[in-house]
Amino acid sequence: MPENVIEQISSELRRTAAELYPNHGELKNVRLVGHTPKPEHYIYDVVIDFADGSERVAAKVYRNGKSGQDAKAKARTEDHNLRTIYKTFEKRKLAGVPRPLGEFTDLGAVVTEKFTGVLISHAVDVTVPSSSLDARMPNRPLSKRSPW
Repeated sequence: MPENVIEQISSELRRTAAELYPNHGELKNVRLVGHTPKPEHYIYDVVIDFADGSERVAAKVYRNGKSGQDAKAKARTEDHNLRTIYKTFEKRKLAGVPRPLGEFTDLGAVVTEKFTGVLISHAVDVTVPSSSLDARMPNRPLSKRSPW
């Protein structure tokens, strides 16, 4: 049995890769290519290699919070919300929500397909026209704290 959470996730992805991606050829490898630590969770970047290509996966593994917050409960909430939204988008044939891959909430994790490309916030220069602000303020880029 794998020792830690990401090894368990990788093992399950190896086992189910053919079902998750039936249009790909033979499974070659499942590999961890990076991770981003955050105060409440880690996000692991995983690549599933097939004979004819690769798929990127994001595995979000929650940590138990200092205030007693349960990692499994946070993962269950996020997984439920993601699945609900994904089903709605899929039903309406809309893109933009990553597909959940498996059930990992008992490990305190949520695993999804990973979109590649440039974030829209980085691709578009969003500015607020001065008419919508106080007349003394020139046009300015939106910041993360901006109410607009």
